[in-house]
Amino acid sequence: MPSPSIADLKVRAYKNSAFILGSALAAAVWFGVLAQMRAEYHRQVSTIETEMKGQTLVLASHVVRTLKELDRALLIVRDYVNVERVRSGGTIPWEAIRVPAQDVLGSVVRQIGLIDEYGRFRVSNVPIDPSKPLDHSDRDHFRVHRGSGADQLVISVPTLGRLTGLWYLQVSRPLVSDPGRFTGVITGSLSPAQFFSIYPPIDVGRDGSISIVGLDGIVRASRGPRALQLGENRSDLGVVEAIYGRTFQTRLQESENGRWHFVAYRKVEGYPLVLRLEKGKDEALANYYLWRTYCSLFGTALTAIIALGVFGGAQYQRRLRHAAETARRSEELARRKSRELALTLDHIGQGILMVDERRRIVFMNELVRKLTGLPAEFDATQATFDELVETLRRQGEFTNGQSEEDQALIERLFNPGRSTEVEVSHRTRPNGSVLEIRTAVLPDGGFVRTLTDVTQRRRSELALAQQNALLQRQEEELRAQNLRFDMALRNMTHGLSMFDAEQRLVVCNERYVEMYGLPPELARPGTTLRDILSHKVASGLVDRQADDYVCELTAVFSARRPWTTVRELSDGRAISVITQPMPGGGWVATHEDVTERRRAEAKILHMAEHDALTDLPNRILFREKLNDALHNVRQNGRLAVLMLDLDRFKEVNDTLGHPVGDALLRHVAERLRGCLREADVVARLGGDEFAILAAEIESAEDAAALARRIQMAMDEPFELECQHFAIATSIGISVAPEDGVDPDQLLKNADMALYRAKREGHGVYRFFEPEMNQRMQTRRELEYGLRHALANNQFELWYQPFVNLQREEVCGFEALLRWNHPERRMTSPADFIPLAEETGLIVPIGEWVLRQACSEAAKWPDRLRISVNLSAAQFRGRSLVQTVISALAASGLRPDRLELEITESVMLQDSEVALRTLNQLRELGVRIALDDFGTGYSSLSYLRKFPFGRIKIDRGFISELTAAREDSLAIVRSVIRLGNSLGMATTAEGVETKQQLGRVRAEGCTEMQGYYFSPPRPAAEIAALFQQPVFRSADAA
Repeated sequence: MPSPSIADLKVRAYKNSAFILGSALAAAVWFGVLAQMRAEYHRQVSTIETEMKGQTLVLASHVVRTLKELDRALLIVRDYVNVERVRSGGTIPWEAIRVPAQDVLGSVVRQIGLIDEYGRFRVSNVPIDPSKPLDHSDRDHFRVHRGSGADQLVISVPTLGRLTGLWYLQVSRPLVSDPGRFTGVITGSLSPAQFFSIYPPIDVGRDGSISIVGLDGIVRASRGPRALQLGENRSDLGVVEAIYGRTFQTRLQESENGRWHFVAYRKVEGYPLVLRLEKGKDEALANYYLWRTYCSLFGTALTAIIALGVFGGAQYQRRLRHAAETARRSEELARRKSRELALTLDHIGQGILMVDERRRIVFMNELVRKLTGLPAEFDATQATFDELVETLRRQGEFTNGQSEEDQALIERLFNPGRSTEVEVSHRTRPNGSVLEIRTAVLPDGGFVRTLTDVTQRRRSELALAQQNALLQRQEEELRAQNLRFDMALRNMTHGLSMFDAEQRLVVCNERYVEMYGLPPELARPGTTLRDILSHKVASGLVDRQADDYVCELTAVFSARRPWTTVRELSDGRAISVITQPMPGGGWVATHEDVTERRRAEAKILHMAEHDALTDLPNRILFREKLNDALHNVRQNGRLAVLMLDLDRFKEVNDTLGHPVGDALLRHVAERLRGCLREADVVARLGGDEFAILAAEIESAEDAAALARRIQMAMDEPFELECQHFAIATSIGISVAPEDGVDPDQLLKNADMALYRAKREGHGVYRFFEPEMNQRMQTRRELEYGLRHALANNQFELWYQPFVNLQREEVCGFEALLRWNHPERRMTSPADFIPLAEETGLIVPIGEWVLRQACSEAAKWPDRLRISVNLSAAQFRGRSLVQTVISALAASGLRPDRLELEITESVMLQDSEVALRTLNQLRELGVRIALDDFGTGYSSLSYLRKFPFGRIKIDRGFISELTAAREDSLAIVRSVIRLGNSLGMATTAEGVETKQQLGRVRAEGCTEMQGYYFSPPRPAAEIAALFQQPVFRSADAA
């Protein structure tokens, strides 16, 4: 095989060197690419850690600021509660506590609440229902404070609000009294989302989260796609270990889903909290992965180029070496200059765009791309200005015709007669940022444009304008407030004065000047207190020396406590002065003329203690004076209490009217005053009842003498409206100390003595006796039993027959009430009917009698009537007619079989009402009888006026029908003849002997009733009397 020539060796050597050089270049390219990839990876990771460090620092500052603001609000409210507790004497007045307004508490606070020492939610700035108190004794923060004596800020675990159902953190401090006793908790509600309310918000990506975790491992707040569960214990996260001995740390760790994440931990300074920021590794390094792909493609392309150069251009290397070296140097120089220019333009803080006369983009720095949001794929070196504008229009960078305005500007720049001045315009981007665009024409055609982000500057200008507008509004509001304050001072009904710490006048209103008659020079600011007080003394308003006056007020004001007093001026006015110290010294005082108010109060007090009609002391004042007088009695003194009641006063009042009755009471009061000594007291207790306190008497005879003196004065007729009236006075007397030393006991004993005096006759006086108390006790027991008798079915009706003297047969029965008392057995009506009328029980009892009598009579033969007695109290009830109708309807009894008996007292009370009621009953068909005729104020006008069908002659006249009492016979004869002449039947009551029967029959009496024929019998026994012969049975009896 022939040896290669020198030329072949040279060619082969060249080829080998080219291959080796190509391989080395390829290796160098890939080494550089890999090294750049590694460096870029570490740079990207460092950037991510720096960004996370800054984000956690910003958020930690926001968390600290939020907690401090909330803690400040808690301390403000706690100081306010402590002030109210001191004012209330050491206890917290929960009902009076009001949480300060929102502008005092701050923007972070949503709810401030006060919890008492038992865990009850008492006060809140959010309305709560006081009828449904919330129990917070089971909450962690309450238990921590109650178990710890430290004044610490506690951040609770997240809890669901019992009213709102939302998550809240409770930030709380204890309420502690002066001795250190736990008195409750003040708590502020904070939404976990409040920790993340910063601008701009922290972007955690599609696979990250940001959380606030306590050192106890409990999650306090969290947000993001991988947010942690609020209130969950995540001690497994290793939060405490991550920040142990340091403030900030980042880690790259694998999560439970198998993906890797960048995790940053930062301790919140001053609080037991840790910030945990988590970002997905793949998303965080997305730009790096894209850049690594481009680098790989770049390395591959360079390797291909090197291979082509080695295999396709080796033959040109020697020939082009010199030219290539020259071109390389020129190009390197151009590149260096170009890099220097590009670097300069990229860092001048403005976007620069240069366009030639053919609208091609000659140069565009990176800041233009950032400021306009151009996509990365836009190649400025191969594009025209029109393509740039179209790209920006497609991605929405132009708003409100900005594209057309910019295009019109460019067209003006390319016109032959274009302006050489710099055109300045502003464009607002969709994201809110503002760009200032300056466009200048180039000498050879085309233009250069600079873009500057003036967003912050515009915001500062706007903020400054808003601040100026705010200051202007505040100034206007201050002027308006001063005007309102001046108008308020001028129109106050109170005088107002304000003095500084040097006792010089700061301000006063016109009412103050007018109240004290101050001259204008003393109302000016700067006037001393001494000058004003000296004027008051000189004008005679104050009866004292000015120096003493000033010393007194100076001592009061030096105490720096609120002060209230009432000044009595020499002209009779009373001025109420309320003084309040001011911070920094001085005081403000209000002056109110309370003269009329005090007069009105004195008048009201007099009215409260005196009777309006007679101006005598009333029961309240009388008892006070009696109680005072009894102090002397307990020290070997004596006194008497006299209770007075006017006899027949009710008749005067009812017949002549209340005006006449009132005038009579006033005259009685005057006469009583004339009968007393200066030390004695007379009072009107009500109605026609008076009481007298006879103080410092020697014996009971002095009280008796006073009673006789009063009765003598009352016996003199009273002249009213040209008429003379004679009344009598019943008096009951109790003497202390014999009858007691208690005011109520003395009044009670005197009243019992009065009751006895009225029962024994009119115009007499009686002293209290111990047995009266027993009788009164018996009366009360009888009244008590009477009130329960109707409900306990203790009443029953007995019936006494009426006998027709012409037909000699029973024609009806009178219903008579009996009381089966459980202890007294059968009680006579005479014992309880007067008590029933006095207490008003006669009305329901009478209604029961009426219904029972009608029900029983309905079982009798139709010819028999039933007679029922009516009380005057039943007529006053105004429902008598309806009661009768109801009883007849319920029993089915015909109205003409019912007879109602009334006495003359019914007609005396209100004759017009009685007449109207009786006529209504008569129209129903009910019969009316006049009972006990001749015993009262009998008047023939009553017989003519009222619709009576029968007259009952009182038993008192019948019992005296003997030869020795011709006057009784004359009365009986007259009544019978009167009844016959008026067409009225007559009934003789109380016929008990055959002689009495003969007399009334001989005089023509229609009917008789009495024991001669039959006593009252129970309902079961009267059926035998319906058909039997009348007087045969009576004679047999």
